[in-house]
Amino acid sequence: MNFLNTVLILTVVLKVSVSVFLQTAELQVLLGQRVVLPCNGSALSGALTEDFHLTWEANGMEVLSLRSGLLQFGSWFEDHAHFLSEPERTRDFSLVLEDVMLNDEGLYECLWEGTKPLCNVYLSVLTPASSSLTVWDVFEGGDVILKCFGKIPKHRPFKEVVLEWKKNHKVLLRLSSGITEVLSESSQLSLPSERDIQRGVFSLTLREVSQEDRGLYECRYKSSDYRTTHTGFPKANMLFVRGVAQSLSLESTSTETLSTLTEALGFPQSSTWMATTDSEPVTIPHTHSNVPETHVYNSKSVSGRDHLTEPPFPWIRFSLIAVVLMLTALILGLVVFYRGIW
Repeated sequence: MNFLNTVLILTVVLKVSVSVFLQTAELQVLLGQRVVLPCNGSALSGALTEDFHLTWEANGMEVLSLRSGLLQFGSWFEDHAHFLSEPERTRDFSLVLEDVMLNDEGLYECLWEGTKPLCNVYLSVLTPASSSLTVWDVFEGGDVILKCFGKIPKHRPFKEVVLEWKKNHKVLLRLSSGITEVLSESSQLSLPSERDIQRGVFSLTLREVSQEDRGLYECRYKSSDYRTTHTGFPKANMLFVRGVAQSLSLESTSTETLSTLTEALGFPQSSTWMATTDSEPVTIPHTHSNVPETHVYNSKSVSGRDHLTEPPFPWIRFSLIAVVLMLTALILGLVVFYRGIW
């Protein structure tokens, strides 16, 4: 009986200790943003020795570790993870993730001495609900990167990733077994590096675009040959290409063409436009429906000045109409006057 009481007391003490020291949190972050996973080590008793061991893991994979003053990174996090401050000095063990991708989602654990959990943080990575279609408007001869992101397990070998880009519903480029195959005589096409693709970055680069590159581009992928095909984010990219003599205007894009292509994909008409100068997006309200999309415009003019051509002021037209009406009234008045004399 004494033995059972001792075991029960030790179990209660252990549970109380865990409840006191284990910190938990749930966070949400938008794709491509920066996030801080909080962890406070001030509850640890005593001074931190020089050989203390601190580790962050994500879904069982090492993110980074600090041991005896030596910082080491896991193979998938060395370029976008770091401590918020100096853990030895501040006892702030918070982890910072830069440029978060979809496959960064999951459970993160901060472990003391490699086995003792201090903090658990569940991270959810979200995509903007309003950006299912991106429209690009560029000048002929320029370059453009059509964005696409997906969720690939970090442990998945590069050769098991299957990726397809389609233009107007026809396969343009395919990546399979680590080999990229271009199936169209288009502009110079390229995909990101192997490491970026394994992170879920599937963007397609087109260099020196021409009028033939106009169209609707879609990105689909598999994490391996035997798994289901997934649609990338955004769902599609629409590319318009202008000759160098054409000015850039939000009104000049063919509304009929836009409607036809978007309806073919099941997209409603836009209610939000996005214009960009030097790659900085600026939202321009454009009331059309309740579902927003993303429209990105390259507004570099041929002379090198940034501009967005605006439609003529309506008061000019109103003034011309008023002048014509006044002249008409004057002529009619003169006719009536002379008829009265005669």
